[in-house]
Amino acid sequence: MSDCCKNYYKMCRENASLTQEYAAGALGVSVRQLSDYENDKAPVPDDVVDRMCAAYDTKYLALWHLKNKTRLGQYLPDFFEPESVGDMMFSLALAEDGVSGAYAAIKEIYRDRQLNPEELPAMRKAVSEAQEALNNLTSIVLYAQQRIDEVEKQRDKQD
Repeated sequence: MSDCCKNYYKMCRENASLTQEYAAGALGVSVRQLSDYENDKAPVPDDVVDRMCAAYDTKYLALWHLKNKTRLGQYLPDFFEPESVGDMMFSLALAEDGVSGAYAAIKEIYRDRQLNPEELPAMRKAVSEAQEALNNLTSIVLYAQQRIDEVEKQRDKQD
């Protein structure tokens, strides 16, 4: 799936604390088919991703799927605001992968302490990954701050 070989479909299921058996039933697929999706042995159809979003409580998975697994993804913006804890956790995983990938690439590029012309494509890609990670971190911060504000408001009403 990603440069870090993480399968986000599986990660979202695990973040929802669902077993593969339970999730397969909820998705209307066999355990074997779900395993194939989670091990990148089969493409995940859009209708199954739709059911995953409902079962795993993350709309963000649909956005990620469309952005990264379809031709139409190129038209989608890079910034989405999470609407659930599942979305926030997914965004956090994407940010972590982006930072890790960018860090490794930039570290390799600057191992000789300079940026050479032949390294420009790799540097552009690393900067793009870092920007995407920043977008994901920004969405996490906004979501988390909203939840903090809501809890504080509820607490203040009780006092």
